[in-house]
Amino acid sequence: TDPYLVLADFESYRNAHKRAAELYSDKYAFARCSLMNIANSGMFSADRAVTDYAKKIWDMVPIK
Repeated sequence: TDPYLVLADFESYRNAHKRAAELYSDKYAFARCSLMNIANSGMFSADRAVTDYAKKIWDMVPIK
């Protein structure tokens, strides 16, 4: 039995790990994917999260 469902998606995990290893072996492709990931992660930035928290939780506004 697998009560914690460790093996439930093992095949997809293995495929993703294989793809990551293949991508890592191509430095140009890996760098491109890394940069695209960084470029598209703006909406999850720590600065925005801290600003939202300060506004919503502490009712603070930035000082100019």
